[in-house]
Amino acid sequence: NLSTEEFDAAIPGVVSLISEFGIEPSIAFAISRPSIAQAIAVVDTAAESEKQSRRLSTEKAQVDRNVELADDSTKAPTDEGEKAASQNGTPTKQESSPKNEEETSSEMKDIPQVADATSTSTPGPIVNGVHDPWHPVLKPLMESLRPILREDFESTLSLPFYTTFWTLALHDMVVFSNTYETEIKKHVTALGKINSDRTDLTTLGMKKKEHEKKSINEVLDRLRGEMRTQIQAYQQ
Repeated sequence: NLSTEEFDAAIPGVVSLISEFGIEPSIAFAISRPSIAQAIAVVDTAAESEKQSRRLSTEKAQVDRNVELADDSTKAPTDEGEKAASQNGTPTKQESSPKNEEETSSEMKDIPQVADATSTSTPGPIVNGVHDPWHPVLKPLMESLRPILREDFESTLSLPFYTTFWTLALHDMVVFSNTYETEIKKHVTALGKINSDRTDLTTLGMKKKEHEKKSINEVLDRLRGEMRTQIQAYQQ
């Protein structure tokens, strides 16, 4: 099987398939759908990673700030000896180098302030943002499709809807969970029958049973994996 990159290098894009090779849009999109889905996944993963990185960086800065504040609080003259010395006129550590309010205020201005974790002063990459509701992978695809469609196309059908519809696979719109559950239950029942079977306890018979159980477990893993993937795609 070819990787997505190898497939893209060998097969023209959906716009070329429609305009240059005369392939029906439904078939052209079916050919290019895995490549489009992969491109969307790459952009979404990068955006999520950047979001997590910003969150962790903000949390770390907040923790560092809390540690600094805690260190500063331990320098306060809470010791009874220091209090007594202060009352007797003996200068304490803090009193030995007094600073007026203006100096203190000036120093505080030089301390960088840490943004709150919920601050929006540093906006993230716009994927489904306010300025443009369309995914950054689909947006250029829409613009490329517009010239090859008939002139009155958008008077009867929305181009974003058209593009989004054809980029979706069947499992993006519906999950046949009942079918998967029925098939999984059937294989689990077959596995139980093999485990309870005591008709052949010879070495050869046991090896045969282990082989059958392994095959059924592999099918179960594939079914559960497909169902999980389709549910995740549907939820997106």
